[in-house]
Amino acid sequence: MQKLLLQFLLLLSVTILFSSCTTLNPMMSYVQASVKTTTHKVKSKHKYSRKDPQLKHFHTQTQFAIDFLKVTPKVSLPSSALITQSTATFPTLNLPATTPADEQNFLRDEMVCYAKNYLGIPYRSGGKSAKGFDCSGFTSYVMANFGYNVPSASVRQAEIGETIPFEKAKKGDLIFFGNKGKNGKYRVTHAALVVSEEGEDLAMIHSARRGIVIDDINSSSWKKYYAKRFLHVKRVLPYKF
Repeated sequence: MQKLLLQFLLLLSVTILFSSCTTLNPMMSYVQASVKTTTHKVKSKHKYSRKDPQLKHFHTQTQFAIDFLKVTPKVSLPSSALITQSTATFPTLNLPATTPADEQNFLRDEMVCYAKNYLGIPYRSGGKSAKGFDCSGFTSYVMANFGYNVPSASVRQAEIGETIPFEKAKKGDLIFFGNKGKNGKYRVTHAALVVSEEGEDLAMIHSARRGIVIDDINSSSWKKYYAKRFLHVKRVLPYKF
């Protein structure tokens, strides 16, 4: 009888102990298990004494972590503090609308910048590539890069577009030179691309015997040669052919 009573009390004690263990916070159980495992590893690797300052420091830090988890409250934000995509607001940028004139000016600037990349390329009769250009081969090459497939011969280039007064010439326009006849006829011998703005002293980039160069109306080449042979300015932009 006494033996049965002892077995019953032992079973009851185990049951109570198991129930109390299952009610522990899972996080605390994990921390305590980690602490025991870590402590066991430390003891098995190094033989510390109870008076060892390193072991004492380890226990102090571990106990601090356990106490911190016990007393730290959970922080919850109010619903008003939550920002969702529907309630978020961003500043509106009022950018000026572009116009066809703005787009044309941008295109002209880009065309001139592109043409200047070839400064110094040597002259080549009939040349139409970066290995060497003649005058009309260079102007047609530059314009083709922006979708304007103009003829490669200067005589044909001079026939397209709108004729513009000399003082109205601006970036992206074509300027032609040649020989004028007494009967009003002329023969085109040279083509160039205007790189100056309207109202500025006219400047052009072209393929001359010196290679790809820029000349303006104040240069010696203009005064000695091109001024006497100027024919007309043609505006190809924004027309496409």
